[in-house]
Amino acid sequence: MNTDYQLLKSSFEKLLPKLKAMNDEYNELFENDEEFEPLFRIESSSEKEILDLENHIQSSVIEPYRSFIKDYNPSIEIRGVRLLGIQEMKEEFNNTYEFKVLLSENIFPIALDGHGNYFGVKTEKENQFIYWINHDEDFSLSLEGKFIDVMIKWIEEGL
Repeated sequence: MNTDYQLLKSSFEKLLPKLKAMNDEYNELFENDEEFEPLFRIESSSEKEILDLENHIQSSVIEPYRSFIKDYNPSIEIRGVRLLGIQEMKEEFNNTYEFKVLLSENIFPIALDGHGNYFGVKTEKENQFIYWINHDEDFSLSLEGKFIDVMIKWIEEGL
């Protein structure tokens, strides 16, 4: 297993008990609400599900995010950043022009902010960087940092 991914997984595993406790409390509060939806979803996915996603979006999911969605397939918002799991990626691909444009530019969308702007991963000279992509300004890119550093920061500063 990739060392970067081990760091990411370790950080996320530390956050899970807090997330589960928060989710249990939320479920108790809203269990009688007919329109109830869980606060978040974290579940593993199969290799087949990932291959189906890749066929659907006509692109490969980048590592280590591929391993991350295989282990967790998150549907979760952390500090205003919504990580995209398999279902969300399919929906974004089907429903938004921006998602397809980013893939065509070799930027792999992995998250959304609360305003419809994507965070995407681009590989440059064997390093992966996360960029914030402003859809209101013709997809201008703003460097957030190295993939693993940004993901760990989002998780550790998370909730």
